[in-house]
Amino acid sequence: MNRAAALAAAAAHFDDGGFVRDLARRVAIRSESQDPSSASPLRATLP
Repeated sequence: MNRAAALAAAAAHFDDGGFVRDLARRVAIRSESQDPSSASPLRATLP
């Protein structure tokens, strides 16, 4: 993917609401980075 295509894909993701949906899903995941038992939920926030 070239630079122009990457920028167009990013803009489309933002414009169609995908960014907000992804962000909302990720911030809704309860996690505590210092707690080892939170490792699985923390990994779920990664793309």
